[in-house]
Amino acid sequence: MATVTIPNSPVHSDTILTAVYGETGSNWARFHTGTDFAPTGSTPSNPPLFSVCTGEVVRVVYDGTLGNQIQIKDDSTGNYWRYCHMQSASPLSVGDRVNTGIQVGIMGATGNVTGIHLHLELSTTMAWNYDTFLNPSTALGIPNERGTIVKYDGSSPFPTASWIYKDEYLNESEKENNAICVINYYRNLGINDKTIAGILGNMDAESTIEPILNERGRRGSDMV
Repeated sequence: MATVTIPNSPVHSDTILTAVYGETGSNWARFHTGTDFAPTGSTPSNPPLFSVCTGEVVRVVYDGTLGNQIQIKDDSTGNYWRYCHMQSASPLSVGDRVNTGIQVGIMGATGNVTGIHLHLELSTTMAWNYDTFLNPSTALGIPNERGTIVKYDGSSPFPTASWIYKDEYLNESEKENNAICVINYYRNLGINDKTIAGILGNMDAESTIEPILNERGRRGSDMV
């Protein structure tokens, strides 16, 4: 049984591959279209799931086969990552921007499944089509072998991000993106995390962590 440790994992705790891309058998019409990650060791039964790319959310849906899903278009390749069988609908919405390492949902067992796991797909098109699937294991740098233990090396819990600027309040995903910028900046200066948390709390209250947002608060005698 192989064990691999990678910097860019969809689960930031130990998992085991319970089915891999290209497998055939009675469970699948043609072949298994993704890589299945299941909790192992001390990993919680429903661990959070994280984006393995920087990109845009293009679909958040539920169906009876793949359960709760989120699909993200990868900026760097133009390919599409689909997270399936999530415990509940993703907190993100179509059009949201995500960075590598941002939480996109929670592992679950919705749809047609036999146990809690993440079925992760990669394809060249947004539509579900056997002819356009790619091997997620290859893209992530892990063996395409059942029983492989995948560990996360924890190297980038706060990935690189670029400021999102617009003169309106940010959504949760955009706020997380800008929070990463603040965390990285102040950590590089040696500022401790409690102080950074205080800075972020103030920024969130004032402008949803949007540095160019025009002030919309009350003024003068109306201020509290």
